[in-house]
Amino acid sequence: MQRITLLLLLGSLGGCIGRGDGWVIGKLWLDNCKDGEPLGEGYDKQSDFDLHADFFSGEPIEDSNKSVSQRSNRLTIRIQNTSNNLEVSDGLLIQVVDLDLAARSFADSQPMQISTSDLCPGGDCSLVEDDLRASLYLYATCPDGRQPLTGSSYSVSPSAQDATCLLSSGTQTSACPTLSATQRQALEQLCESDFNDRGSYDAIGQLLGTSGACMFFCSLGEARRGQDPSELAGFRMSYGDRIAAIISTNIVDGRAINLQGCAAAAGELRGMFDFQLARGRSAQSFP
Repeated sequence: MQRITLLLLLGSLGGCIGRGDGWVIGKLWLDNCKDGEPLGEGYDKQSDFDLHADFFSGEPIEDSNKSVSQRSNRLTIRIQNTSNNLEVSDGLLIQVVDLDLAARSFADSQPMQISTSDLCPGGDCSLVEDDLRASLYLYATCPDGRQPLTGSSYSVSPSAQDATCLLSSGTQTSACPTLSATQRQALEQLCESDFNDRGSYDAIGQLLGTSGACMFFCSLGEARRGQDPSELAGFRMSYGDRIAAIISTNIVDGRAINLQGCAAAAGELRGMFDFQLARGRSAQSFP
């Protein structure tokens, strides 16, 4: 009886969380990946990368502020190659810090910029928006590479004094283009396509830029295209809601940018994902 109860419990848990469609691929270089060996031959000879996304998770976080206009609801998205704990997996972590802004971007059919105040050389973060963050972790593939791999519009290039030292060039600029009607239509067509088709990689780069950092929402809970912004104040996501998006971002060595030192990582990622937010069930007994 105990074995039957356990099997029923496992069956009830299967499929509750983690199911979805999508892919994340790109090119990466990490100076120290595994056993002292790099991933890729250099920042200009990066290795092809495929996350082999097989686990999709989203956790809505609701702000308890009584004032709707001052609420800042959030959503944390995790796309991994397995359902294992983050510390032993490869994955892409996306944090929607401002769901109101995300909903307005979706309503306007415009992409949302990825940036983070964690990246601010010299300590001046006053001009950095922090509404959408993305970070890559490769704890399975590159257990030795523990530098923060951050989504950003920064890029790296060899130092004029030392070609072996890669420094971040410029500052975080506007990472997303303002889309024309034709570009919006093309992205909407991608939103209606097969989310497991990696053949969209080049088209995503052409539409969202090849050296920026942004995400275009295909579906965002109950938000609607063309919706009045006043209706989106205090926007929130709930379990059962669908989220689908297209992403394109540079990957940079966050520690090197903050310390203005030599970078040990660089790359780019593009991808698509589509899933429903699902709550993992707690253990329950059966008669």
